[in-house]
Amino acid sequence: MSHKSSHAPISLFSLFVVTLLLPLSVLAQAQTQYDKGTPPQLTAGVSSLGSYVSADLGTINLSNGALNFKIPIGSVGGRGFQVPLTLNYSSKIWSATTESDRDLQGVDVPVTYADYDRGSDWMDYFDQIGAGWTVGAAPILINRIVRIQRWTSGPCAGGYAYNLAKLTLKLPDHGEVEFRDDYYDGAPLSTAGCGSVWPSRGVRWHATDGSGMIFVNDVDNGVGNYPVSNLSGIVITADGMRYRFDAGGRCSSVTDRNGNKITIGYVGSNEVDYTDQLGRVTTIRQNIVDPQNPSITLALLVTLPGFPDSQDQVSYYKVKQSVMNQHYRSGINPTLPVINGDWDPLSYGYSWGPCTKLFFKSYGLYAQRIDDLEVLSELILPDNRSLTFAYNQYGEVAEIQLPTGGKIQYDYAYKSALPSGNSPVWQTGTSGAAGKGGGGGITTDVKQIDRAVSERRTYPDGTNLEGKWSYIYTASSTQIQARSSTDTVLLDQRHFFLSKGSYTEAYTPAGNHDGTFYTLWSTGVEWRTETRDAAGAILSASEQDWTQRTGVSWGGYTQEQPSNDNRVNQTRRYLDNGSFAKTETLFDNVNYPRANNVSEVKEYDYDQSLKRRTTTTYLTSNIGYNYQTDDDIHLLGLPLTHTVYDGIGTQMAQTANEYDVYAADGNRGLLTDYNLVSQHDSAYGVAKVTRGNVTRVEQWLNTPASLLHSYPRYDVL
Repeated sequence: MSHKSSHAPISLFSLFVVTLLLPLSVLAQAQTQYDKGTPPQLTAGVSSLGSYVSADLGTINLSNGALNFKIPIGSVGGRGFQVPLTLNYSSKIWSATTESDRDLQGVDVPVTYADYDRGSDWMDYFDQIGAGWTVGAAPILINRIVRIQRWTSGPCAGGYAYNLAKLTLKLPDHGEVEFRDDYYDGAPLSTAGCGSVWPSRGVRWHATDGSGMIFVNDVDNGVGNYPVSNLSGIVITADGMRYRFDAGGRCSSVTDRNGNKITIGYVGSNEVDYTDQLGRVTTIRQNIVDPQNPSITLALLVTLPGFPDSQDQVSYYKVKQSVMNQHYRSGINPTLPVINGDWDPLSYGYSWGPCTKLFFKSYGLYAQRIDDLEVLSELILPDNRSLTFAYNQYGEVAEIQLPTGGKIQYDYAYKSALPSGNSPVWQTGTSGAAGKGGGGGITTDVKQIDRAVSERRTYPDGTNLEGKWSYIYTASSTQIQARSSTDTVLLDQRHFFLSKGSYTEAYTPAGNHDGTFYTLWSTGVEWRTETRDAAGAILSASEQDWTQRTGVSWGGYTQEQPSNDNRVNQTRRYLDNGSFAKTETLFDNVNYPRANNVSEVKEYDYDQSLKRRTTTTYLTSNIGYNYQTDDDIHLLGLPLTHTVYDGIGTQMAQTANEYDVYAADGNRGLLTDYNLVSQHDSAYGVAKVTRGNVTRVEQWLNTPASLLHSYPRYDVL
């Protein structure tokens, strides 16, 4: 009998080097669904462009059925800004992995198995605390080197014709922001030297979500370097916040546009320290003795500083772990052990005997036992109240007991049709026939990894059912029905999505990934929502017209259309009689269009008459600098004028702002300087004037027509 245990965690740095950069032998190592990017059916966290519905505690992604928690456990910060510290969960813990075994002819052929918690390979070790669970306050950077069109013969056999470097900002809650290089806008590039040489992608990368974020690499082509990438550099948001990253993609500091700074230190193998602007330290420690009960070892201890930095007044958030099979939800009693599967079509002796097999045709050579793994079982709050978590046999959170005594339960199921799309068959199985997509005589199938929340139930007192919500998915829509404890329909909503797609291809030859693995821009984007009565009649509806800012344009590679600053151009709100009101939105496509700054909004009533028009202009050049194109400033959304008109074009209100004029003229004031200040960048002294501070506000009054001025004053902090 041959059993293969669950994959061991590996460091983020090692992952880049081993998994991504040395795939010369097709079947020499595991090929996972995450290798070239997170597929839409497995996306986690909350994106600014996704479709979600609140679930009391957390959200449910309506395009792929993921349950996401983002539980606040304090914040880090003081002067200038704060960042939330959160405990995060995503139910997307199953994926498909392809490895190999020998068929009856003695030939190594691909086989597929259901893989538990493979997505954690793409989180920093310091953030992981169990399958689906992370903790933290700062993002990480991830790069992937994607090789396309493998040569299978000739002098360059084993090399690839195209190279693509991909960069992702991964947020603490598992959400992701994709960046593309400014030089080529993410196009795959032709290689030389049998696939070992490719052009530089430069140092500057831009976010593709319309946020206006950029990444500036410290070294040329650091993201695309071979064989070891260098991710040192700065991510700058549209409001000038700067996240500094080291070569391995870890965030080491966060600085606002006035120089106030939070620093992040990684101590040993189990501690992260956040030092805020006042010098206070928040610590996150893993596998640590409970300071209030030394007989207990905690999976995680978060220590929040007291005031004024008093150890007698510190607050603790504590996380406990325990073996999964001791924390199943009541009524869930699988036969132990619980494994992914022991499919053994060639009778090689992979069977585990009596057990619970989650995925019937998950190949047995790579069987993983999961019921004896540790899961997050309890979060203890500073007042000693707690949240407890119970699981189903798949290791998904199935119940939460709240500090109030209430209880929430979740059911999940395999869904063969999801609005985000499902995993391609060439990723989830092998056909058992040699050739394209084949398994060379070994058939496997784990398509059931595409699991989604199917029902949610609430019990306010922990015992009596209050109501339940069902989630019904199709290839283009999701229906939500809320019912009372007596099964009366209280809510019926339908959510409709745009076309989906992923730029991936079947393995050619068998076992070889191909394609960019970009996702079509409209995937997971909701365009229509309906609310219906119990009989199914539409009571109200809303629609959104989405587009890319502009189409992506490449040269030298087949054109694809991934996200490119997606935006809503018109929204409509329908009544049950079919009449609708609409709002048209226009964007500034001249001055830094990637920021998706709204330049004009027109609001129409249900009779289609224009009721209000609002225009906004934004600061570009000011006091000798261009605030939008100078990366040392990068302030993209500072409103210069904001004007409101009525339906016939009469001006009703206007506000005009002035920025960064520091003068001792009786109205304005000079920047006030200080001596040494804790956690403040010395480069942000009085000479640093490009801060985006409003130094004059001009408000126009309609009656009588006159202007009011106010003059805020600032220090360097």
